[in-house]
This record gives sequence, structure tokens and C-alpha cells, in this order.
Amino acid sequence: MTKLIKAKHRQIVNRCRVGRLKKDGCAVSMKGAPTQRIVVDLDCGDLQPALRGERRCDYLFIGKEGKASWVSPIEMKSGGFKAADVIDQLQSGASAADALLPGQPVVESPRRTESGEAPG
Repeated sequence: MTKLIKAKHRQIVNRCRVGRLKKDGCAVSMKGAPTQRIVVDLDCGDLQPALRGERRCDYLFIGKEGKASWVSPIEMKSGGFKAADVIDQLQSGASAADALLPGQPVVESPRRTESGEAPG
């Protein structure tokens, strides 16, 4: 496990880390994702206040592969949605990443899935 991922594992309580991205009938496949990773459930009530925005996305993916660090706020929706609401939620996820990873060079790659889809 890389230093970055180890440090985040120590910083985020166990019940706020997840291995599978599945919520409200939606799922995201982790196939092809960096194996050195941590996924934070931003709905977890045990997170520090700085990581829990009022309008937050579902998950924050943090991965490390080679020299690249990957960060992806993930919002899953079943049914209809307003793009402006999703943008606010993804921005909140990016703000959580800034709080969790100050000064880290990252590549952001937001993903959106609809009910029943599992990309990958």
C-alpha cells in the first residue's frame, strides 16, 4: 500500500470506507481502477465536518497508480435529476478532496451512473 493510501486509511474511520460502490439501486464497477485505493462514503456521519458538505456527492475515490494520484467525486442517481444539483454535489466532493489531500497533485475524473448501470 502506498504512503498516500496508508495515510488516508488511518485518517478515515473504518465505517466510512467502502469496498463496493452501490447505493439506491446504482453501482459503479471498480474494474480497471487503481488497486491502491480508498473509497470514502461521504454520507457517513462519522466523517470530520470539513469532509461533509451540505450538498455532497455519494463517494470520494482516491487511488494511486505509479506516480499519479487519482481523485474522483462520484454521485449516483436513479431516475431523473437536475444537472445543477449534481454539479453542486460533485463540487462538494472536490472540496472534500481538497480538505483531505491538501497540496496533492491529482487528476479528477467524475463519473455518473444511472440505476442499473455498472460501467466497466
